Amino acid sequence: MDQFKTKCPARLALACIGPFNPAYLEYEGYENEDACRADVKAIRDRMNARMAMMGVAFVDFRAAYSNPDGSIIPSFSDNNVHIDPRHSEPVLAALQKAIGSRFSLRQPPWPPDSLAEKPCQSPWKRFRRAVRAKVKGWFFRVFPHFGKTHRLPPQGN
Repeated sequence: MDQFKTKCPARLALACIGPFNPAYLEYEGYENEDACRADVKAIRDRMNARMAMMGVAFVDFRAAYSNPDGSIIPSFSDNNVHIDPRHSEPVLAALQKAIGSRFSLRQPPWPPDSLAEKPCQSPWKRFRRAVRAKVKGWFFRVFPHFGKTHRLPPQGN
């Protein structure tokens, strides 16, 4: 990290590992759910403590989103494993505290646009596909029998 900081003028910050969603835990190998939750919380706390000691700004927003057992407060969840982006004020406050700069909050579009709904092709990809289609068209006009399968006549017994 020291080499990175000397070569790059950007400010570096690490974000904490957020709270877990208990719906996505695997309880296999634990005596009960509470033991699993306690282990997950201890692992996250240990990793966050180590990241906080790395000598860069550490953005810790866990307290605003966590229950006492370390799980995410359901109203702040996106019903998956992430924090709902509509509730990002605590992250912004923690970032401002860690870095000392002022940031403004921008409300995300809701519901989020899915890439699956609108296929996005870069102009370069459209160009490559058009060129490939032209080359194939030319090639098959010049060599009309190329690539066609020829069936052998049935063999008698």
